[in-house]
Amino acid sequence: LFFPVSFIIGNAAVNLDILLISITGIFFYKKEIFRIEKDFVLFLIIFFFIFIIISTFIEHYENFNNLNLVKSILYLRYLIFLLVLNCMVKKNDFNFRYFIFSCFFFSIIASLTVIHEGITGKSFFHDGSHILNNPGIFGDELISGSYILKFGCLGLFFIPLTLKNEKKKLLFFFTIAIIFFSLSIILSGNRMPLLLFGLFLFLGIFLVKKIRFAFILGSISAILIFLVVINTDKNIKNNWNSFYGNVYGFVFSESESSIVDELKKDYSDIKIKTDPKERTPGLEKWKFDYAYWKRKNWKGFKPVSFGSGHRIIWTTAIETWLDSPIIGSGIKSFREKCKNKLNTPHRVCQSHTHNYYLEILNDTGLVGLILIVLTTYILLVRKFQVMLLNKSLDNFIFYSIFFNLILEFFPFRSSGNFFSTYSSSFIFLLIGLFLNYKINTKINH
Repeated sequence: LFFPVSFIIGNAAVNLDILLISITGIFFYKKEIFRIEKDFVLFLIIFFFIFIIISTFIEHYENFNNLNLVKSILYLRYLIFLLVLNCMVKKNDFNFRYFIFSCFFFSIIASLTVIHEGITGKSFFHDGSHILNNPGIFGDELISGSYILKFGCLGLFFIPLTLKNEKKKLLFFFTIAIIFFSLSIILSGNRMPLLLFGLFLFLGIFLVKKIRFAFILGSISAILIFLVVINTDKNIKNNWNSFYGNVYGFVFSESESSIVDELKKDYSDIKIKTDPKERTPGLEKWKFDYAYWKRKNWKGFKPVSFGSGHRIIWTTAIETWLDSPIIGSGIKSFREKCKNKLNTPHRVCQSHTHNYYLEILNDTGLVGLILIVLTTYILLVRKFQVMLLNKSLDNFIFYSIFFNLILEFFPFRSSGNFFSTYSSSFIFLLIGLFLNYKINTKINH
């Protein structure tokens, strides 16, 4: 129940929560936690964790300056956390109703602080220096939209769980909740969470028949609110214009190279001066002497605008992955490997790749990506097939986890580091709860 609030407090609280859950689980369940019982999905997950250590060890063996081997071993805490949750669900000791309520409650708290800041322009949690974002309770961390997406999409289903026999109240409160969370994500300034929330509403309209009308009403209202907000708030409008421009440039731009075009270019005759000591604050962007390069104008190439940074970051990430495509370079390796690309135009160094799939490819190669994608795919398909066989059940817990896993693994999204505390703890929470969740039985809690 403390898990949603620990995300608000910070990584230290999340890690403490995971540690306490794991220790308590080991104390109560002992060896039972590690009884796998020929579960192929669980085998894949365990091998994924083992492979992270293998990949990092190989990189450590080749490069003794690599300090990530200990991190790869400590990353096993998420496996233990997952196994404890899996055992709790299997023994019917996990109270889904209380957990969903906790997600709902703290999402409301986070949303209220964002809406207050967005409307008044004042914040109790930071100095007000953010122009395009309203982080609310998260202070200087611009993750409020991401938090509301994660825990709000889980918490929303507390309403149908509580009011499933009162149709009018269910329709009213669920619609209001969608509007409330939509407004808070819009005002947060985080653009990708809003698009993913739209995907969440789309899935709800097509799959959750009992509250389909509420999803439709909420979606229409959310679109109208978005149109009103971007036409009344210049900062939010500029933020979305920038996003549109970046996406358009990815797909349609003729004046600037796409990622594929950029990777094909031969820059062997071009050398750029780089200063590894200088970084742009916040963006962690290594500075290049673009002016020198532009004056030379080798082969007629022109500098590509940095924009949101994703085109250049993802180009660099693909190139670093291709250096070790099968097994990767070990956990959190991109931040080091990208330095080798800085003598080439249109490359950049950051702490992570801003995409889960590119991060997994860089750290564990194709082997690691296949393991985690296959795990998620099999788990989602298997549970959905069981759900189709039990159409009479209003299993809102299933939808809450099912939709969130789809959102987390949606490939065309910018994201944080897959191997960070913030991302890994939430992903393996969902998988741990879903592995042994019985769709064809009613919840006792």
